[in-house]
Amino acid sequence: MRRCCSCLHALVVSRVKDIGIPWIFFLVLIILSLINPLRFPCIFYDYILEEDIPFQLESAYYDARKSPSSKMCQAPSTKIHKSIQDLNHSITEADLEEDMKRLFVSPGGIGKPQHCKSHFDVAIIVPYRNRSEQLTLFSYYIHRLLVTQEIEHHLFVVEQANEQPFNRAKLLNVGFQEASKLKDFHCFIFHDVDLIPLNEGNIYACTRRPRHMSVCIDSMRYTLPYCRIVGGAVAITKRQFLKINGFSNIYQGWGGEDDDFYRRLTEIGKFDVIRYDPVVSQYAMLYHPREEKGENRFQFTKPKDDGLKTLEYDVLDISLNPAYTKIKVQI
Repeated sequence: MRRCCSCLHALVVSRVKDIGIPWIFFLVLIILSLINPLRFPCIFYDYILEEDIPFQLESAYYDARKSPSSKMCQAPSTKIHKSIQDLNHSITEADLEEDMKRLFVSPGGIGKPQHCKSHFDVAIIVPYRNRSEQLTLFSYYIHRLLVTQEIEHHLFVVEQANEQPFNRAKLLNVGFQEASKLKDFHCFIFHDVDLIPLNEGNIYACTRRPRHMSVCIDSMRYTLPYCRIVGGAVAITKRQFLKINGFSNIYQGWGGEDDDFYRRLTEIGKFDVIRYDPVVSQYAMLYHPREEKGENRFQFTKPKDDGLKTLEYDVLDISLNPAYTKIKVQI
């Protein structure tokens, strides 16, 4: 038996040498792509280089007729490279409230430059349930980043009231609808509460094409797991979001809605999703137990029949926290 095993081992080794390691590597990738095309490993990707990022940004006032007469702020720089080395996990609600006063953030989480008009007008939409410590930490760091970048912004937290499986995508649709009732925002950033941007050069504004923001996450060893991923944080203009009828409403539990969203963007909207250079798009993920997996996470939807146009929900309460506007909904 040992002699047979040795012969088999020698045969395999000789065949690998004949074929060559690179060919074996690509053969494995092909097999993986056939098993699950959506999760094909992202080995090659054309990132937007750091020096080209400013040319991709789309101002809220790209139309000259909409340009304000007041002094415009300088465009935010991607060259800052100031990063958070160690997150302070001991931030309290009192610390957060005090910091909002120092940053001139108004109740409800509304921030704007004090001495100039921002090029960007952004609504940050965060789906939420039962993660108060993470919400405090996220609010603390995200406002600091946005104020540093002189971006006019409003932070919305959309809370699911019931105990049914968490429906992230539907909450994001609700956030878009409710935010749009308050103001005609140009740009929307849909953002998980457990992700903290680590580099101040990561500009929180929309680009000419939808942008997947959370490219390099520490819990994923700062690598992109697969090319079609748009989970975590994504920036998209109002016009682009309406064109694809928003997110699907059917995905309860963890998984599926982000892959479906990518398909809506690329196949329905005909948009190419872009990503910033990994040098500037690094994030820390705060620990949390994973949500229950969704039974339909591998199912695709029909955007014409499912999305913003079919969205149903009841607003139970809207409250103004010092750092955010919380919208509690029954979905």
